Amino acid sequence: IGADCVRPSSDFWFLGASTAVGRQALLIVENPSQVDATFSVELFDQGGKINASGIDGLSVTAGKTTVVPLAAFAPSDPTLAVHLSSQGGAVAAWIQQKTVRGTVAAGADFISPSSPADKVQVLPGLTIAASKAASDIAKSNPDYADLAPSVRIFVPAVTAGAANSVNLTVLVSGIDAKPFGTVVRQDVAVGQAVDVPLTGLADGKYSVEVTASKPFFASMKVSANSSDAAKVLTSTGSDFTWISAAEPITSMRNFMVPGIGFSSLNIANDSNSEATVTVKDVTHAKVKTYVLPKSGIIDSPTHAGDNLQIFATSKIYANLTTTQGNGIATLKILDAKNLGGQVEVSLR
Repeated sequence: IGADCVRPSSDFWFLGASTAVGRQALLIVENPSQVDATFSVELFDQGGKINASGIDGLSVTAGKTTVVPLAAFAPSDPTLAVHLSSQGGAVAAWIQQKTVRGTVAAGADFISPSSPADKVQVLPGLTIAASKAASDIAKSNPDYADLAPSVRIFVPAVTAGAANSVNLTVLVSGIDAKPFGTVVRQDVAVGQAVDVPLTGLADGKYSVEVTASKPFFASMKVSANSSDAAKVLTSTGSDFTWISAAEPITSMRNFMVPGIGFSSLNIANDSNSEATVTVKDVTHAKVKTYVLPKSGIIDSPTHAGDNLQIFATSKIYANLTTTQGNGIATLKILDAKNLGGQVEVSLR
């Protein structure tokens, strides 16, 4: 399990939570400030906003953490979008998502806050592996259908009288000619959380770009499965992660690679011209340069514990995918600027 550091704020959106049978979603709210805070939660699913009592005016004491089980307000709901707003001290928040099938633990993830709503959302780092084993299992047991990748979309209702639906285009691009990709077009109702399945993809690496005429939030679920179907049915054979839309990178960013597992730097160029990308390994004093064509993507290997810098000649998108065995986690390449000049880190 891995999670992004989160800059405290008063407003967060999360896509990826599920409280369906065997799924547990816990909203973790931490107050690193010296001022008590109150927060309220809005929940949305495929039917729109959920009218639930008891999720307004919740409190989190200065320096403390509050955990809210979302199933208490939206039970047996597989498709949730969560909006948190706070007053008083700024807070940080994550959703801890777990899957259990029967008595078998089937993965866990910390869902980080979504990137701001936009008309274009880019999600690098889609890896498809052992798709045949996953498909065979899902055919015999529908509880395993979510082993296939999907993109969750939420279009917020911005103004009264706006359109009731928005047409989305989901472009899946393969890293080379073998995993070619696909295009999905779908109408999404405003104010409703919708999962768009990405079916029929061959094993390989991809990047996903979603476009629409209105700003929206997007997140993508990716599973890591053993090629041995028997192992997928055990607690060691399957895991998942929710990949939030990547932030556009327009200036140099510095980041650390996790010290365990194998991490891959996923980079996508969604512009209409080529981009030259430089990845500097500060730890080992090495530099790699890539030229990405229009809509090009690359997968740059890294070393555990590396201190890396990335910059490009034009806007790009990137994230880190870390695997260990059949475990998987995804981390954003965040802007390290800090509003207050200090970063408080809570250790558990």
